[in-house]
Amino acid sequence: MAPRPARPYHEHVHRLRGIAILGVVSTHVVSVLGERLTGPVATVFYVLFGEGSPIFLMISGFLFRETLVRYRYPRFIKRKAKNVLVPYLVISIPALVVYIGGFKQSHPWLSDSFLHENPVLQLIVFLVTGAHLGPLWFVPMILLFFIVSPVFAMVDRRPWLYLSIIPLTALTVLVPRPHLNSDPLQSFVHFCSLFVIGMCLARYHDRLINSFARHRAIYLTVGLVAVALLAALASGSHAFDSLSRGAFGLYLVFVLHTWRGIGPAGLVLDKLGEASFPIFFLHGYPVAGFRALSLDGQLGAPAWLALWGVVMVTTTLVTAAFAFGMRALLGARSRYVIGM
Repeated sequence: MAPRPARPYHEHVHRLRGIAILGVVSTHVVSVLGERLTGPVATVFYVLFGEGSPIFLMISGFLFRETLVRYRYPRFIKRKAKNVLVPYLVISIPALVVYIGGFKQSHPWLSDSFLHENPVLQLIVFLVTGAHLGPLWFVPMILLFFIVSPVFAMVDRRPWLYLSIIPLTALTVLVPRPHLNSDPLQSFVHFCSLFVIGMCLARYHDRLINSFARHRAIYLTVGLVAVALLAALASGSHAFDSLSRGAFGLYLVFVLHTWRGIGPAGLVLDKLGEASFPIFFLHGYPVAGFRALSLDGQLGAPAWLALWGVVMVTTTLVTAAFAFGMRALLGARSRYVIGM
């Protein structure tokens, strides 16, 4: 039997994961410190360090399409169960103990009465929604994408179905991201367009990159204008938040393809991309620690940005160091603990 083709390695997409995880961490750090920026400064900050989850959805779609050459649904589900579901359950244990054990008796969107319900019911609700630790909402939602992955595989087998991006984009605007990410199904509907856009980008990647090489200035100029317009729309209506972040991610695909630096910044993005999944899984714990310090005081913009930088760098370094340390300690088995 001939070996299955290996998935192509795209350095610029890998580095985009490093940028996306910084956006994810930044969002939760801002939730700890409170939003203190206004006006154009806030818009620029949002473009550079805003929500990374939409970009992650696009990358997930890109990587899924790259695996279709060897896609088999039972094997795919088994692999995702090992590499996503199992570490999700393991990493959830401390947060579940905190809530179900009664050590924390309030929740951002679950009622206080629910926290006194049957522990089995609490366990089910927490695991189905990811409500026990802020960033973990992503896992129940991405599992829905994996479960219905044959539908996405069918889209790629019939390329005209990529036209579904148009109505799916409308759904992203019309179906809001659920309050505090409390509904995995609604999140699935909201983010579906970005997953399919990522798949489409993967399918036509080489053609787009070749076109970009011939018309680089046009791509970068038009892309920058599109990002700026969507960022302006997002500043006036949250309905455009995810699309503006997705547009920024698409723009960065071409920027990163242009920049092939192997200096310190490139090495940092390489390592962040490598550890992006466990950082996503784990950073909620140090963020919770910072939240306990009550850092959300009335700070001016310069002091707020300085504090944001300290908490941001500390959270990222701690979780990345823990991830690499666990991999060094456990070897291949670390995949079942931290997803790396």
